[in-house]
Amino acid sequence: MIANYSFYTLPALVIVTYYLYYYKGYLVVKQTGKWNNINPRDNVNKAKGQINQEVWRKAKCCEAAHQNVYNSIYINNESAGVAGLRTFFWTTSMGISFALYILVAKKAKKGLH
Repeated sequence: MIANYSFYTLPALVIVTYYLYYYKGYLVVKQTGKWNNINPRDNVNKAKGQINQEVWRKAKCCEAAHQNVYNSIYINNESAGVAGLRTFFWTTSMGISFALYILVAKKAKKGLH
């Protein structure tokens, strides 16, 4: 039986896609020591005067490459509690998605019986 790796492609794509987000965060935190989880998309702009311009430009490129329409929580969020909840639900949903794809891939590898 030929291995079917297609089930692993979505988790791999998500990891590759979010690399830019985490790399941007790494750049900002390394230079400033701060990260604002209430409004994470504004961290690079707020850090502009605190980090060197080369790092800032690289972080802006990462941000531009990664930005997408996430959901209304970003629009309506004004507290650390909601930011934490958003992070929890996002992490949980990603974990469930990964688990399901991996289970399907394992089942397909064994053969559907």
